Amino acid sequence: MDSFVNALQRFGIGRLAAILGVAAGVAAALFALVLNVGTEPKSLLYSSLDPKEAGSITQALDQAGIKYEAKGDGSTILVGRDKVASTRIMLSSKGLPTSGSVGYEIFDTASPMGQTDFIQNLNRQRALEGELARTIKSLQGVSSARVHLVLPRRQLFESEGEEPSASIVIGITGHQPSAGQVNALRNLVAGAVPNLKTDRVTVIDERGKLLAGVGDGGAGAGADAARNETEERLRKTIKDLVEGVVGAGKARVQVTADLDLNRVTTQEEKYDPDGQVVRSTQTNGENGKQMQPAGANGVSTTANIPGGQNGGAGGDPGNQSENSRNEETTNYEISKSTTTTVKEPGQIKRLSVAVGAGGGQNRRI
Repeated sequence: MDSFVNALQRFGIGRLAAILGVAAGVAAALFALVLNVGTEPKSLLYSSLDPKEAGSITQALDQAGIKYEAKGDGSTILVGRDKVASTRIMLSSKGLPTSGSVGYEIFDTASPMGQTDFIQNLNRQRALEGELARTIKSLQGVSSARVHLVLPRRQLFESEGEEPSASIVIGITGHQPSAGQVNALRNLVAGAVPNLKTDRVTVIDERGKLLAGVGDGGAGAGADAARNETEERLRKTIKDLVEGVVGAGKARVQVTADLDLNRVTTQEEKYDPDGQVVRSTQTNGENGKQMQPAGANGVSTTANIPGGQNGGAGGDPGNQSENSRNEETTNYEISKSTTTTVKEPGQIKRLSVAVGAGGGQNRRI
């Protein structure tokens, strides 16, 4: 006994504890492996489920006696690899999953008999909202979507009815959507609803940040979209250049651009006085003769004596006058050049770039 104790002391307590720890770990791994040998491997059934919808699916699985495993916050459900297809078919027969919305399938189960006009219009609006939410959710980068439509009815003898409007709430995965993507989303909804204008669609994210508001479809929205697009394009370009030096994922770039969004049209006309060209010449001539009897205006004694000589009867034939007039008009064409210059909006007036790389040192340009 003493020899055994002495041998252990010579071997070392630390070495003995390390050997026992390794042995315990190997035994645990073997035990877990033995337990998992008879367990069927799990595969993904659905992911990113709404909590309410996940509860409905798990309840249906419990009723069907299908074993499942929920992961994360309960939005991901796993079942046996060989039961994925049959489970999905079973859930589809019960109308699951619905993606958290009701689509046009509402008309498959509801009987039109006995329904009022109000119920039919309400079901139509619910179906349209659900289908739009499903389409938006299918877009890349969108995890969830809710659509609310306001479709006012035109009253009798009403000349101008109230315009429809829409509100969209989207859940975003990854980076914030650009202004072009938000405008595309608004056009998608406006194109699916009759008489709905794009500037009547409001878009917010799940954090309550306003992405597009009512009335943002004018020049202000276009200016913001142009500025955001320019900033995003420059940010990506600069980030690619910096990451090529410091490594992928090690650069942070922020760009702020001040753009000249005025569209200026300038028209200039220039005249060259040295470039005269004769366009037309017009000449007018006039000649005339006028006879005036002699003494027609004079009074003499001879003319007043009876039997005297009459100046108009064979005397001096009088005075004769001639006049002529020539007029010439020349029209000249002066060369003229017209230049129209259009300055399109989008010119960068001022650009601020902040770059952070590696250890977090920022440099502003």
